[in-house]
Formats: sequence, structure tokens, C-alpha cells
Amino acid sequence: MLTGVAAAWQRRGLGMAVKVAATHWAKAAGWERLNVGTAGVNAGMRAINDALGFKPMPGWSRWMKPVAGPGVSAPR
Repeated sequence: MLTGVAAAWQRRGLGMAVKVAATHWAKAAGWERLNVGTAGVNAGMRAINDALGFKPMPGWSRWMKPVAGPGVSAPR
């Protein structure tokens, strides 16, 4: 599940509301845990995650590789 709030609508409590609703939905669906990813520079979402009891997962990182677009070389 991917959630987000458009920039024009941020700082109105929508991020918290969406995250709370998603958490309730996941629990009702029988999920045992939620893993979330937040950009390190997104202090607002990091604060929401902290307020809701999410904890950092040491040793985990996210990786990305562009496969098409300007400046992307052909695969080897």
C-alpha cells in the first residue's frame, strides 16, 4: 500500500489521518505489521511515524536503479 498527500494539501492533518486509517485497515485485514518508507528529509512524515509508534529498522536501506530515460545506458 502506498499513501501520500499532494504538496498543496500537506500540513492539514491529512497525512496523519491517512496513516491512521491505513493502520486500522491493515489490522482489520489481519496484517501483523506495517513497514513504511519515508524520505529522510520528510520531517513531517517522520514525526507522524514516530507519534504512531513506528520504529526505525536499523540495517535496512532502499535502493533504486533507473532503467530508462535520459542518461541511462543500455544494460550489460
